[in-house]
Amino acid sequence: MKEIYDWVPWFRELAKNIAQGSKQDLIDKANQVDWGGENPALLQYGDENIDPFSFFCFLSQRNTTNLRPIVYPSVREKFDMTSTLPDVRDKDAYMYPTHPPAAPALFHDGSNFAPSLLWKLFKQVMDNPNNIDAGDFKKVLDIKMVGVTKLTQTLFLINPEYFLPVDDATGVVSEALLDLSSKKLERKIKENGLREYLSVVEKLKKAFPDCQPYEIALFSHLQSSETSEVKVSGKFFCVSSNAHGPDGGDHWEQFKENNLIYTGGPESGVSWDDWPDNSKKGKY
Repeated sequence: MKEIYDWVPWFRELAKNIAQGSKQDLIDKANQVDWGGENPALLQYGDENIDPFSFFCFLSQRNTTNLRPIVYPSVREKFDMTSTLPDVRDKDAYMYPTHPPAAPALFHDGSNFAPSLLWKLFKQVMDNPNNIDAGDFKKVLDIKMVGVTKLTQTLFLINPEYFLPVDDATGVVSEALLDLSSKKLERKIKENGLREYLSVVEKLKKAFPDCQPYEIALFSHLQSSETSEVKVSGKFFCVSSNAHGPDGGDHWEQFKENNLIYTGGPESGVSWDDWPDNSKKGKY
């Protein structure tokens, strides 16, 4: 079985190692990593402008067939990590927001630097994501070349057990469930800041009871693909099973007891069995 979530503890350990170290530690190790080419963008603007957000975003950009086998083992070595590195040959083990190679991954535009602010927000995220300063979040959001998508995707990489990315993939889900497209989400978060972002994250978590944010993000990514056969609806999900079983007997009651599907989550009290047209249940 492919361990498609092995990247989660790996990224969490990397974030914790960076948070426990000093700014100079990150600078030194970022300069030691083999980035798979000369003069990487992360290192072009002086050591003083190497920050955690730019580091994580730039690392995600190295998630390609050619660069991954070089960069990721190097990061693991330089940061003395113990978490298992997912098989670098298996792209399915590295399914998380990845900036396109040509996209600007740094949290500045080459002139509007704010390393102290970025370190401050990073420390807040690592100490307690429930206590992030709304003003600092908004300031980072307003840095030129950052924006909602880049900031939330990077927050997700830093802590995929708490945050969710707000991008085209999650936008498809939010449009179906919350009647909010990715553009509407971005606009509302841009206007209202942290409170709006966390509100959206909480609503999406409630829409997927007992699911981790990284599971929701993967589902969003898969169902937003043009070739996906998984489609989300704001009304219900269609679920089938062979409830009759190989012996030909009717096992619906056993299936219902152990696998009942709630269309709006357990708190809604509305299950598939409550839908009026369910005469064919157990026959698929």
